Amino acid sequence: LPAIVNDKMEYRAPSWALSLAELAAQGNAGIVFFDEVSTAPPSVQAALLRVCLEKVVGDCELGLETRVIAAANPPDIAADGWDLAPPLANRFCHIDWELPAEVVAKGFSDSWPTFDLPEVTDADLEQTVSLEKLAVAAF
Repeated sequence: LPAIVNDKMEYRAPSWALSLAELAAQGNAGIVFFDEVSTAPPSVQAALLRVCLEKVVGDCELGLETRVIAAANPPDIAADGWDLAPPLANRFCHIDWELPAEVVAKGFSDSWPTFDLPEVTDADLEQTVSLEKLAVAAF
């Protein structure tokens, strides 16, 4: 947000960015979550590029360990939805997530299902990362 401070224009960070910068200064990692990002018009998506890649908001550094996560509905079912511009889309790992209507109805009226997540060893993770690096290099 542009502001005049001591007769000089500065970019002032919003409070959420200042909170993340403070966490980073204390040696902690934070998470910034952008919801409904597919409702953002291209001009707003362009403003997110530096936040997602460099983790900087205005003149405020969020810290290298800050994680940037976003959620979006497909543009055709989002409220006034837009396709993600390729430069912004390329900054995220895309995971399709479908939730059947019956699960949502049961969750709101009774209880949400629980899931057992598989254990991942360091060796499994290292092997998967190596395979993904090879796939990217081959591309």
